Amino acid sequence: MRKTNPLIDVPSAEFRKTVNATTVGVGDVLRVEVFIGWHGHVLPEFTRHVEVVDPYPEDRFILVDGSNRYEYYGTGPGPGFTYTLKVVGGQGETVQLPPSRFYLDGVEIPLSGTSPLIQIGRKSD
Repeated sequence: MRKTNPLIDVPSAEFRKTVNATTVGVGDVLRVEVFIGWHGHVLPEFTRHVEVVDPYPEDRFILVDGSNRYEYYGTGPGPGFTYTLKVVGGQGETVQLPPSRFYLDGVEIPLSGTSPLIQIGRKSD
């Protein structure tokens, strides 16, 4: 037996992204939680290098705690991960966080799911 193409091995993958607030002000911090669910035909003998990248608009937020990347070797979904962003721009805008990106052995696997909308208000006092 041998490894096959990850795109064939994983027929279904989705992301779930939640935030602790949907209305924030410039200067506020926002906690982002990400979970990638997937199942497929990966035999235990063939662990995969799994990488999740969760992009965010860098002109509106900066990373202040944790990491928006997560990697592991395995045959199924790993634990979710959390990171914290600080709002630095976009006052008066509604911003949708971009979808997560999911890779098995360096091959991007399409994900279904939706990202939260964040309303950015005035600077916090």
